[in-house]
Amino acid sequence: MRILYGASDIALSSNHGGAVHVREVAGGLADLGHAVRAVVNGRSGEPTRSVEHGFDVRRVLRGAPARQLRFLAFPAVAGEVRTFRPDAIIERYYEFGGQAVVCGKRRGIPVILEVNSPLVEYPGSSKERLDRLLGSSLRRWRECLARSVAAFVTPSTAILPGFVPREKVHEIPWGANTERFRPDVTRAHLATSRGSRGRRVRRQFSSWYGRVSTAFSIRRATLPHSPRPSHVSWNRRNDRPHLAGPRAYTWSRNSPGASTVTAW
Repeated sequence: MRILYGASDIALSSNHGGAVHVREVAGGLADLGHAVRAVVNGRSGEPTRSVEHGFDVRRVLRGAPARQLRFLAFPAVAGEVRTFRPDAIIERYYEFGGQAVVCGKRRGIPVILEVNSPLVEYPGSSKERLDRLLGSSLRRWRECLARSVAAFVTPSTAILPGFVPREKVHEIPWGANTERFRPDVTRAHLATSRGSRGRRVRRQFSSWYGRVSTAFSIRRATLPHSPRPSHVSWNRRNDRPHLAGPRAYTWSRNSPGASTVTAW
């Protein structure tokens, strides 16, 4: 099958989770025997075309000044759809994206929307209030995308609009590529203290990422390799999970949104 994967907000040269996710999904589909072309965001100086991990890469909007201008990539994405002639399209949802969804709908190609962040806006948030002042244009655009696709892939149905038919949704929790695990690495190779050899790892999570499990996993993973208890601090913004341990976690109240977990 020929699959076009639209991710115009992601630069593969980045080292954040979105770039890792796009590489893993595109590479995994290619490993299954599909012909995959990923249409991603480009940075100045990067080649327009390349091949990575068995899939084609096309970079668009190189050097675009703002994320809100990603829809300017529509002509380039439409050109890739026209020349690649995919059997199916996957688009990684981004509020100012949707180019691949529109192209697929125009050409009668089934589109799967990959939703990793809310396709809804929570009442009372600053963005929701701003959108209402602007006539709810963002809400109408999100709903238009949701009604234009054949199926959804998401880690949680709670972040989809209520009108989405359940039979269209494939709820799949994202995992980890265990082939990259290194069980042969010993404690001598790892930083085990908070001193000069220690390293603080900071990562942003939200409830739809399974963040409670993440915090427990960090603590379980670090305790066997550390001469002292590991510490995980969590800045909570939405739900408060039930956690055990008097010093394992610290909390602070903030406005609705994502949370941050810090481990060392």
